[in-house]
Amino acid sequence: MTTDDDWPRRADLSPDHVNGGSSFAAASPAAGLSPQPPRSAPAAARSDPLHRRLSAENRQLTLQLRGLEAQLATLRMALNRATSDALTDALTGLANRRAFDDSLATAAARGCEASPPQLLIADIDHFKALNDAHGHHFGDAVLRIIGEVLKAAVRRDTVVARVGGDEFALLLPGSTGAFPITIETRAIAARLCARVAQRPLTVRGQPERRERITLSIGLAGWRPGERPADWYARADAALYAAKRDGRNRVVVAEATNGCRQATSLFQPSGEGR
Repeated sequence: MTTDDDWPRRADLSPDHVNGGSSFAAASPAAGLSPQPPRSAPAAARSDPLHRRLSAENRQLTLQLRGLEAQLATLRMALNRATSDALTDALTGLANRRAFDDSLATAAARGCEASPPQLLIADIDHFKALNDAHGHHFGDAVLRIIGEVLKAAVRRDTVVARVGGDEFALLLPGSTGAFPITIETRAIAARLCARVAQRPLTVRGQPERRERITLSIGLAGWRPGERPADWYARADAALYAAKRDGRNRVVVAEATNGCRQATSLFQPSGEGR
């Protein structure tokens, strides 16, 4: 409830008094001054010396990180290339002995009795005589061509390697087709012998002279529980039997009798090399 005593004090708040206050007059448009909006927080932060320094350091760290990522990618490529070189035969581009031994051990560990993996060892007949007669360039050409023929004649999941001077090895996985893998592999081995023999090579500088190249092949299927070294030894024994029986042929090691017994499979017409 308002009393008469309140009126003097209320009179002090007259419009003239209110508008005449110095603090209000400074902000009045009538005084000729426009009000200044306060600076936004981001703008204020950007002008802060600490913020500028941290931004510069962040940009520098980003550039360094990108440089390290580029170096890491280069090192990864170099490592992959070195790993590939360590497992690849430089002359033929096939797997080398180290890579093949790893594949052989893996195949023996994962072997299935129902469809055992198959091992072929192929050797070029009379390679030393060819090399001595026509030089190392001719011998290298023979090795490269044999590698190409072997690689082209088998499935992509077959491991093809050069495991020695003129010795090659092929590792075929177990069959999932209608025929046992041994029948399929015997046909492949016979086809390899035939294809190589049908591709004579011309001696450089002597176009009228053509050398007929032949292969001898030993074949052995993996036996349950067999160690990789024993498996390879049986195939190798079959290879020597092929050499002994006249070359240019395939000999299959009998699984039931170890590496001592072998059965001749492919005997081409004509005299072997």
